[in-house]
Amino acid sequence: MVTYTRLTWIFWPWAFMMLGGTGNNVGVFLGVLTFVVVRTMIYVYKGVISAVLPIAPEWLEYILVGLVIVAIALFRPQGILPEKPLLSLPKEKIQKFLEGISKEGSQT
Repeated sequence: MVTYTRLTWIFWPWAFMMLGGTGNNVGVFLGVLTFVVVRTMIYVYKGVISAVLPIAPEWLEYILVGLVIVAIALFRPQGILPEKPLLSLPKEKIQKFLEGISKEGSQT
């Protein structure tokens, strides 16, 4: 039986988005994929990890997630794939457009 807690409903989705890059669907997908792969690898290799590390493998997941979030906040706050800025028109095209509007307004 799966228990839904604040960790699963709030913290994990926030961490996924932070890792992938907010404002970018592909970045969020990459963040989710990365976390799912890491969590799965920890569960699969639980026996090997417990033989190597002096801590319980269940806590390794939380430690790694915490380290990743701190590293992202320090070195890459925009995430794996940052949000792409909206393209705006060049200044010349805007001026040309405004001139066309002012000419139409003066003709009527």
